[in-house]
Amino acid sequence: MVSLAPKKTRLVAKVSKDLHEIVSVAAELSGETLSQFIVEALTSKAREVIEREHTIRLTVEGADAVFEALENPPPINEKLREAARKFKENGGFHKTGEGNIP
Repeated sequence: MVSLAPKKTRLVAKVSKDLHEIVSVAAELSGETLSQFIVEALTSKAREVIEREHTIRLTVEGADAVFEALENPPPINEKLREAARKFKENGGFHKTGEGNIP
């Protein structure tokens, strides 16, 4: 019978004794094992970083400029036509991990 459990891998980090003690106390206070606490903290931080990097943040003025450009686009010039041609030649938009985008 084939196991459907996901394969696990190990993360290793060397930390000072002081940091180990702080994290151990925090894990104990939260009712989690040290491993559970570390995995939860890492997961939370990783999701936060990914969300931050995938979110566009604009000032009110920046948002107004974007909406103005969308509502009243400038006339198409030769530089824009060339950029569109190159974009199309390179395959247009790709989902992350697809196409020729690293």
